[in-house]
Amino acid sequence: MSWSNLARFCSALFFTFHAFAILTWNASVASNRGASEIPKLHYYLSITGTVQRWRTFITVPTEHSLAVEVGVETSNGNFKRGPLLPGMREYDEKLRTDLFFNNIQDERREDRIKRYVNHFCRQLLEKESVIAERITLLFYRGQIRSLPQIRTDGEISRLETLEKGPYTCPGTDESAR
Repeated sequence: MSWSNLARFCSALFFTFHAFAILTWNASVASNRGASEIPKLHYYLSITGTVQRWRTFITVPTEHSLAVEVGVETSNGNFKRGPLLPGMREYDEKLRTDLFFNNIQDERREDRIKRYVNHFCRQLLEKESVIAERITLLFYRGQIRSLPQIRTDGEISRLETLEKGPYTCPGTDESAR
């Protein structure tokens, strides 16, 4: 066997394995088996940069609407709700913002929530001169109902509230209390 034939064979073998790995990964995500059951496959796909954490083959929408607020607790015990995006703007319902807040609702995204809270606390101090101790994220989601339920009373979605937190702002000393 010549080197060129060996190279072709190895390339074909690698690409076949790679296609199999991607198909297996997506099938496991679509069937709700989850990534934890195939850790070596996840490791391989992470190295090659082809791991997908979204449900590629499932396009059924679950949310009719999403609104987000932030609750801020200050050092003097005051609690208020207000603007939530870094830069102190209201929730704008743009696709990028919507995707971000949909992602951080997931418990597996705690690292993103903590980065957002850290950034939010810094922005609050810089723009509003408010020293926040704790931040709570409040998600108001319009969950789409089943077709029989919609036919019964005409309501497309049911409002659910999800509260995440409270998260401690960096620089506040919880042990001083």
